[in-house]
This record gives sequence, C-alpha cells and structure tokens, in this order.
Amino acid sequence: MKYNKNNTKRSKLLDTRVMWTVRILVVFIIALMVIAFIMPWWKLSAHHIIAGKAGEVYIHSYGLRDTLIEGREWLKYDETPLYQTTLAWVFLFSSSVIIVLSTLLQGIRGPMLLGTVGFVYIMYGIITQIRLITRLNQLEIPLQGEIEIFYVDYQVPTTIVTNLLPYYSLVFVGGGLAIVLAVAWMAIIARKKYIGISS
Repeated sequence: MKYNKNNTKRSKLLDTRVMWTVRILVVFIIALMVIAFIMPWWKLSAHHIIAGKAGEVYIHSYGLRDTLIEGREWLKYDETPLYQTTLAWVFLFSSSVIIVLSTLLQGIRGPMLLGTVGFVYIMYGIITQIRLITRLNQLEIPLQGEIEIFYVDYQVPTTIVTNLLPYYSLVFVGGGLAIVLAVAWMAIIARKKYIGISS
C-alpha cells in the first residue's frame, strides 16, 4: 500500500512537471508563430537609375504590402483583398487558441492536436511560397537575385533586388517545434502507460 501511495505521488509530480514544461514551450511556439506571421517573408526593392529608390514590395503571411512609386501597374492583380487578410489573421488566432486548448486535454488528444497545428502551419508557409514562386515566374522575377527592367513608356532601367527574408524560416522553426513537442509528449504518455503508471 505504501508503495502504491509513493507511486501515485511520483506520477502526479511527473504529470505536473511535464505539463508545465509543455505549457512553457507552447508559449514559446505561439510567440514564434506570431513573429513569423507579422514580419515580412519576402522583399522586392526597386531602384530607379534617375529617381533613386522607387519603392519596395513585401510579402507577409497575410498578403502583399508595397511602397512603390512607379510600376504599381504590375501589382494591380496581386493586391491582397481584405477578406484574405482577415482570413489569415483568423487562421493565426485559431491556431494559437487550439494550441493552448491542447494543453488542457487529457491523454493523447492534446499532443495530437498540437502536432496537427504545427503541420498545418508549415503547410501554410510552403503553399504561400509556392504561390509566390509561381507568380514571380510569370513576371520573370527571381525569388532571390537581381535583375534590370525597363518601363514601356520610357526606356530607363530600374534595378530589382529580391530576397527571401529570415523571418520565413520561423514558420518551420515554430511549426517544427510544435511537432517535435507533440511527439515527445506522446512518447511520455506511452511510456507511462507501458510501465503501468496511469496518465
């Protein structure tokens, strides 16, 4: 009987430590996801040979933003509608809420939910990049690099420099960490069941 009481105490202590570790890491994961979401993933800089800097184009997770002075006709079909931007922010909010809720679920449901959100977030980043590359190929602009273009109205070259920004990598760091945490969490639950300690 004494052994069973000690066993139960150790089980509760382990549960408490595991869940607090999970919750701390979940807060870190959400922070990474939010930072990745609000910061730009890709940048285009235009430099006019006469007028100087002609503006910039940024691709965020929620859409396109630009400060172009000239050449905005290029973007008339690429400007992000308000409803798409709204849906993107709803996705971020929903993902954050679901991750928090995953820490309140019993058994294997919590880590499965956490891992699913991490996978979906990574796929969101991949699909966004595929759409960007497809559109850039149509415009004959590289994902990363430098080219010169000429406006139709006047043959004055404009230098275009494009870069995939470091914040894009946070999509894979945040989503990947969620998946790794989910797998580790499930392994702990499975081990406890295997050695006969009820979760």
